[in-house]
Amino acid sequence: MKHLVIALTFLFFGFNANANFTEGQKLNVLAKSGLKLRTAPKHGSTIKVIPYGAEVTVIESQEELEDLDQVEWISGKWIEVEYMGETGYVFDGFLTDFQLPEYDFELNQMDMGLIYPLEAWVEYRLVETGQKVDTLQKENGDYKTIQHFTDGKWMKEDRGDIYKVELHLTNVRIMDVYQLLQAMYDDPFKRKTYSNKSIFIEDENGEVAFIKIPLDEYVTIRQISKDHVRVRIISSESGCE
Repeated sequence: MKHLVIALTFLFFGFNANANFTEGQKLNVLAKSGLKLRTAPKHGSTIKVIPYGAEVTVIESQEELEDLDQVEWISGKWIEVEYMGETGYVFDGFLTDFQLPEYDFELNQMDMGLIYPLEAWVEYRLVETGQKVDTLQKENGDYKTIQHFTDGKWMKEDRGDIYKVELHLTNVRIMDVYQLLQAMYDDPFKRKTYSNKSIFIEDENGEVAFIKIPLDEYVTIRQISKDHVRVRIISSESGCE
């Protein structure tokens, strides 16, 4: 798997975006190929491979900074978990407390498009029934809607030939959002295309803080602050960052 990594200095980034999962927390496996449950951190023998979407329970987390590890570009820690009665260690960079997409309407159906799968996932998984939507209507027919929910907000903007969606999430890591979007492709070839087109931009600490993915739609994922991530998808490259 090849990634183009560009190192830039963003002076406003001075954080390490890693989660500290807590004892007893339920998490889902993000890795489509599954996640190895090991007898010890990193080099322990494999007990079994936990499948994508399976739930594990945190037994003990590792909070010390020196325990950070990296798989490809993804930073994380080795934590002890329980899965189906067995305990072992897994790399938490491939774990999330997100509800993962599983229904057809949350998955990519046409070309490489992600706007509509993301829209379906947000409105099914995050937005509560009856939640208020603020709509800004312009005289030329363009509109923008903003919807707030627990731990984030969701915006949609239609400007005629350009359609844009923007999702703000708190208490998440940039890697979680990147893998969530990738999981919306059922087709392994499309997942590989998504990966190959991804451009990772690092901050001054060597952490990935911005990802550009030029697909049929233009996708960007930015770590705004330690626990704030924004994903933006535009149906045209006009006006992109």
